[in-house]
Amino acid sequence: MKINIQNLHIGSIISKDVYSKTAKPIIYRDTVVTEEVINLLNVFLIENVYINQKIMKDEEETEYQSANFSNNSIEVKFKEVANEYRRLFKSWQSGSYIDIASVRNVILPLIEIALKEQEKVFNLYKVIPKNEYLYYHSSYVAVVSAILANNMKYSLGDINQLSLASFLIDSGMSKIDEAILIKEGPLTNEEMKELRQHPLYSYQLVKDIPSLKEETVLAVMQHHERMDGSGYPLMIKKESIRSYSRIISVVDSFCSAISVRPYRRCLNPFTVMKKMLSEKVGKYDLTVIDSLKAFFINSILGTRVKLSNGQVGEIVFIDDKNLTKPIVKVNDEVVNLLEGDNQSIEIVDICR
Repeated sequence: MKINIQNLHIGSIISKDVYSKTAKPIIYRDTVVTEEVINLLNVFLIENVYINQKIMKDEEETEYQSANFSNNSIEVKFKEVANEYRRLFKSWQSGSYIDIASVRNVILPLIEIALKEQEKVFNLYKVIPKNEYLYYHSSYVAVVSAILANNMKYSLGDINQLSLASFLIDSGMSKIDEAILIKEGPLTNEEMKELRQHPLYSYQLVKDIPSLKEETVLAVMQHHERMDGSGYPLMIKKESIRSYSRIISVVDSFCSAISVRPYRRCLNPFTVMKKMLSEKVGKYDLTVIDSLKAFFINSILGTRVKLSNGQVGEIVFIDDKNLTKPIVKVNDEVVNLLEGDNQSIEIVDICR
């Protein structure tokens, strides 16, 4: 059904791709209408769109409201899970075995929320404290991995197993000298060698847990392996790297790079994404990289960013072939960073 955007309701479903003066759609079919979508339509002066008329208004509102429990619900839960991870990690340092029932009760409720509030997951990296990276990182990897797997059509059972693997990838850090874990400066060669043993230590902690699939256990050990054999600890190549492992290795690399660490600031997500795309042929599974790219684009639309010319703008469109050069709305002006003098402008940071 064709409808003027003045009559467009939040929660409606776009039924046809929406084009402007772009080679690709600015909005794809089956997109759920949000405030950001309506703003984008206004920016591109789109007057009419097609929506799915089979979706009734009360169903639309229910779907939209269920995906937006509150502005901070996932952030609050994320912090709660990090606190629980800290407690579990301390117990592992003391020699306790991994209680997988407790682990499930900690991480899977967060995964359930994340799958319903996908648009809020990316920004969770901004709430990670510099000196508590270890306690937050595995949870962040778990929620992003779950979203990628969900978008790659994995079953809920597989998503849960993948999430458990993600949550436990750094459990072996509990067997590393704590002085290495909290060190703020660069690690020595010997310290780095010891740190790179943590996947094997993690594997030892999880290998005898009967409720974990073989794929899950191997993912814990393989999350730092790379398709070209340049990873660690076993330096295996793509034919030996399992599907869960391929997802976690991509997500772990991305989440680690954009998160603040004791010894450095968080890196610009646009720069990190560009680097990973340039390395994808050798190091990473291409299907997983494509899923991460789609997640990144969906997460970043509508985000306010700082530009290298000192201005602040809102991202209104991203071409998936030019992630670092989106179309940005600055005040009332639409600025295409791919055109003319604008090509020299870079995105230097994402606003909180």
